[in-house]
Amino acid sequence: MNNTTAINYDNLDLNGIVASLREANKLAQETTKQMKETDRQIKANAEQMKETDRQLNLTSQRVDKLYQTVSQHYSMYTSNWGKLIEALAKPACLELFKQQNIGITQVYQEARKGEFPNGSMEVDVILCNTTVAVVVEVKTTCKVKDVDYFLEQMNHFKEAFHPFAQYTVYPAVAAIKYDEDSDKYAFRQGLFVLQSTGKDLFTLKAPEKLKEY
Repeated sequence: MNNTTAINYDNLDLNGIVASLREANKLAQETTKQMKETDRQIKANAEQMKETDRQLNLTSQRVDKLYQTVSQHYSMYTSNWGKLIEALAKPACLELFKQQNIGITQVYQEARKGEFPNGSMEVDVILCNTTVAVVVEVKTTCKVKDVDYFLEQMNHFKEAFHPFAQYTVYPAVAAIKYDEDSDKYAFRQGLFVLQSTGKDLFTLKAPEKLKEY
């Protein structure tokens, strides 16, 4: 006996089946399109990450190079500044002041800080004997604003450094390089002007009317 069930094609909704197949096909195409777009985005993101990584590496290299440059300049600055300080204590420099009738017997060449009412000041070098002191502002590169600031600070020198209260005090500036004609400016303000000309050597300009504190 044959148990095969006969299909009644008359009861099938062929239009519905066709519509469902079309919808399924459309959905499959959209899914494929979305998968391709997702794949494209993944590849684009990967490329972007590579570019970002490349840019980070370049930035890192630039930062390292900048750090090395700054370190070299700072090292050069501190080295030159220190050599300038040391040179001020050399006999060749002291002889220049002796020619100005200032016999130096004591040199303080370490930065010293003094307090005065409502403020404080630091000095780089003090050349002195028992009655006269020359206070030297030391710069590798000196500008006009440096001279002005130094003169403003010197108004408080005897308050900040009491041991020199009874001294005759003269200001001086020493530098390897003078920008903005700051050496001429300092000279007009009545300062001794020292300029480094080589190892342990200076030239000294002394105005006719020295500024005195």
